[in-house]
Amino acid sequence: MSDIASQALRHYVDWDLPAERFGLVSVPKPVIRMLYEKLDENEAREVGRKYGEAMVEFVTFYYTKASFEKYLDLLDLLSIPSQTVYEHTSSEKTHTVILRHGRGLRTSQSLGETLRVMMKTIGRLATIKETDEQVLVTTDKS
Repeated sequence: MSDIASQALRHYVDWDLPAERFGLVSVPKPVIRMLYEKLDENEAREVGRKYGEAMVEFVTFYYTKASFEKYLDLLDLLSIPSQTVYEHTSSEKTHTVILRHGRGLRTSQSLGETLRVMMKTIGRLATIKETDEQVLVTTDKS
């Protein structure tokens, strides 16, 4: 029971309070899927770029400085309200991040663009693969 209370409190303090300052809102998964399906690829990527810019601003505000580690923290925090499964693994040479969302290709294209913007701001090269259900990001350890 204390784990549940602790998670709820962490989510409120680490996400809900700061997100409110940036005007972020929660939207049900079926609505997001429906909206993204109405976009063409260029529009989905433009939404992703705008979201990426907002996330860079959020990380800079919340953590003072953007870094790969802080972006990983943000992706972990975002996984709860966005209903996205976040996985991060690393080997001796690479980091791999998987975001499983189950909301279609346009959502993946938008998320892929968001991640490109985030990686670009910290000067990190990344390979990003987008499918109907997930986005896979691979980057070298630096």
